[in-house]
Amino acid sequence: MGAASDIYEYELPYIKQCSDKNKDNCLDVLILCVPGWKYKTEYPKGLIEKLRPRYIVLSHFDNLFESDRDKKPIKTVRTSDLDGFILKVQDDINSTPKYDRFQKIIIPDVNTTIYLD
Repeated sequence: MGAASDIYEYELPYIKQCSDKNKDNCLDVLILCVPGWKYKTEYPKGLIEKLRPRYIVLSHFDNLFESDRDKKPIKTVRTSDLDGFILKVQDDINSTPKYDRFQKIIIPDVNTTIYLD
């Protein structure tokens, strides 16, 4: 699959819908790329509605080219608007009908290991 922003032009129509009858298409973890989300009107709503992940991990919002990446607070990519994206994801989750398998949004820090159930 290409970049997350390319999903809507190319891949989204071919992704099978997750449903109670077809749980094989449901994801446990969906990793979303944060920067540039404002430039795609249906991102990430289309992925959340089709795949209905238990966990959503927000990724690639930190500046990978920062020389001191362990420095706090983390410098975010200029086009990320992390706070706005978190609100958008929460709205998309809340507006998705029959989405009871969702558990949480994860926002990892730099050099973090994530353990899921």
